[in-house]
Amino acid sequence: MKLDRGMTRREMLKGALLAIPGFMALLAAGKNAVAAEAKGAKAKGAEKKSAGSDMVSENDPTAKALKYVADSSRTAKGRPAKMSVDGDKQMCSNCQFYTKEDDNKGKCLMITSGKVSSKGWCASWTKKA
Repeated sequence: MKLDRGMTRREMLKGALLAIPGFMALLAAGKNAVAAEAKGAKAKGAEKKSAGSDMVSENDPTAKALKYVADSSRTAKGRPAKMSVDGDKQMCSNCQFYTKEDDNKGKCLMITSGKVSSKGWCASWTKKA
């Protein structure tokens, strides 16, 4: 049986089978390029962490959105009481979302891009249960 372009079905299948390894090579090359890029980005991130501080910056997008400050005394004046805790006593160290690592810093469930100061504060502050 001949197709409109003068190619038999057998010739068409043979051509398709010959094209498969080429497609597989292209897919593998793309996959390797993506893996290499991810590996390079991971290495850059590791360098950045080891070279600098692991503390979150107040300019971090999430920190900014939550009005995070590393020193809660800078914003304590005029901060309203929340959950029966005066504004000047609200800090990361007594927040529900804070997990202490040492006396000065810890992890926060809200700001995950780095460590937060135990004396810090953000708008998500919630009294520890």
